Amino acid sequence: MGTATVQILARAGDNFRVRVVDTPPPVSALPVDDSDDPQAPAFAGRFSDDDGGAHESNIEIIAARGITVGCDPARSDRFCPDRAVTRAQMMAFLVRALGDEESGAAVTTSRFSDVPDGVWYLPYVERLADLGVVEPYEDGTFRPSEPLTRRDMAVLLTRALSHILLVANPSGVFEDVPANAPHAAEVESVFEAVVTRGCSADPRLYCPDEPVTRAQMASFLARALQIIP
Repeated sequence: MGTATVQILARAGDNFRVRVVDTPPPVSALPVDDSDDPQAPAFAGRFSDDDGGAHESNIEIIAARGITVGCDPARSDRFCPDRAVTRAQMMAFLVRALGDEESGAAVTTSRFSDVPDGVWYLPYVERLADLGVVEPYEDGTFRPSEPLTRRDMAVLLTRALSHILLVANPSGVFEDVPANAPHAAEVESVFEAVVTRGCSADPRLYCPDEPVTRAQMASFLARALQIIP
């Protein structure tokens, strides 16, 4: 759990104007992203398939924020935590997290060759393309059905969230993401922003090519948005 910092902005006699800032926990306090935390809270939330899991509290947080309704919208009682997140699904999660869902709602035409006009995820993809968060591959595709990798997640979060500062000179924090690796700066940025500690603590690994599960996605987003429990 994080702490709170109280900043005094102004004083008039015995009256103070203050600002309370939530401070996320240090990286060392975070579980690696694919681990089971034995101290995870055991409570029955809105979803029936995540109870007692390491990411349950973060799943509940993003659900409460309207970022997800689960994997069965008709019933809204399952989250499918172990299922991989597709690139299309991540666009919806991220736009909702930004509170920007209405901006692209009227979009009906796609700039990507493999994103059909009128498909449900089109407004989300196009909105993030407008913001410079995503761009076509060299062949003009978006590849919406492909699993989102952990490297992709780092890139998306650093591009979409201005408070996650891009590391200027990567140092090779993770053994499997050397300083000269593609998107090493983005990977180390989410590490420095206390979004992730990686997929292994000893040795310290990030597993950049592994797909992100829905449960991991919930924790990435909750930490990146600084709404951790």
